[in-house]
Amino acid sequence: MRSLDRYALTTMSCLLALALAANASIVGVEPPVMVNSTGGESATMAIPRWKGYLDPTHPERFWIVHSSFSSSATNIVFTDDSGDTWHDTGMQAFENGYLDFHASVFGRGSDFYISGPWGDAILASRWAAPAESNDDRRVLVTIPNTTGGHRSNTMVDGNGRWWIFTRLAGSPAQNVRYTYSDNQGGSWTSGVAFSTGVDDVRIGSMPYADGRALLFVLYLQSDRGYEYYKWSGTRFVALADHSIWPEYIGWERRFTHTIVGDAIHLIFRDGDRLRHVWKHHNNGQGTWNTNIVPTTPSAEIDPVAAVRDGELYLFYSLRTNDSNAASAVIRVIVWNQVTATWGQELAVSDGSTTHNVLPNTCFNVPATADYVPVVWNAGSDGSQIIFSKLLIGTTGTPVGEDAPAHPQLLANYPNPFNPRTVIPCVLPRAGAVRLTVHDLAGRLVAVLADGDLPAGRHEFTWSGAAQDGSEMPSGVYHVRLHAGADTSSRRITLVR
Repeated sequence: MRSLDRYALTTMSCLLALALAANASIVGVEPPVMVNSTGGESATMAIPRWKGYLDPTHPERFWIVHSSFSSSATNIVFTDDSGDTWHDTGMQAFENGYLDFHASVFGRGSDFYISGPWGDAILASRWAAPAESNDDRRVLVTIPNTTGGHRSNTMVDGNGRWWIFTRLAGSPAQNVRYTYSDNQGGSWTSGVAFSTGVDDVRIGSMPYADGRALLFVLYLQSDRGYEYYKWSGTRFVALADHSIWPEYIGWERRFTHTIVGDAIHLIFRDGDRLRHVWKHHNNGQGTWNTNIVPTTPSAEIDPVAAVRDGELYLFYSLRTNDSNAASAVIRVIVWNQVTATWGQELAVSDGSTTHNVLPNTCFNVPATADYVPVVWNAGSDGSQIIFSKLLIGTTGTPVGEDAPAHPQLLANYPNPFNPRTVIPCVLPRAGAVRLTVHDLAGRLVAVLADGDLPAGRHEFTWSGAAQDGSEMPSGVYHVRLHAGADTSSRRITLVR
């Protein structure tokens, strides 16, 4: 077998100790692509529900659930190669194509869960791996004691319990209720989550702490503002720190919340900026910290957050011209929990789409993923479903118990590139590896690796040259990774 040193233009050593990946950094943003369209605007409707799910065991797999208003319409699309290609197999969250934009998505392992209003009740469904067609919809249930006017959020806690939370505007007795299942939807237990005693509340997609569900409640037109409650094992209780932001909110309902490590985070619109309130959970003890997120001021700003490896990725839309809806753009800013600081605001949308609003993402991105996904609505009628992703660079990748189950060819960066690009891969175990570049006709262009490699993360650089050293022209090429019985490929774009 030929030596790796002859063909690898550069490679980085891998981490062989069992450890978490280093904090990530954004090394690029993929150009936006339209993955579907819908007859109804506000199709992603981030606030305050997640609409995407990324498989932690195979992070190249990502699903988007969006609204649709036709009985024949698809409302779930997915990618199995980190967004390079998208699949529309006619998947529908419930029994037909009608899906209200209040749908909520969560997941655990390779399964994901959906709840939302349909007809005269709240419906919920569970999708099992590989979740590529309607045949993989394992459970479809009607949540008892609900109507078409109810709104819901779903989550799966750290103990595997599937939760559905519901509320009904104008009905204090229905604000807020829970239903949960400990057997994947086979049977359900229901009860009052918290007797709010008020007509108008909003609830968000629920994260969890110490494995137990956290319920967030926004009290509209009340000086109670934002509160949260934690499941004690038998009921939801108000801990000493349950009052997060006890101020009059009015009708402002744009917020997102999540948990980074053991720290609870709430981010909501406060005038033309976003307010950030957070604290370490500490079993409900201690006081809340607050700051204003250093974003560009905007009359329209819709937040949604994803968490990856100690960092919170906050996506939001804002208008660069308050009088021109077409100027709305999507941006991102990252909170690092270790340093307790915000990074710099970065652009996600690139001008190829207009009216960019209502961004969405997934609750959690595993450390093994080399990207953070984002999806939003675009177009003057809001009917375009747009996908992009942040490309993440790290200094290490977990091995051992934290390693991916299969070899992964990660997204190159930058892409498109000139004159060179870095091509990472992750190997769960040591073995023979061959990494090659091919043109669109399938002809071999270059060999970047051909030999044995240890487990871990490796990075190779291709400078756009053929095996004989001659420069290749601009165009799309395929990188192929062969590791044992596994094969994967990615498209890369050279621009001279």
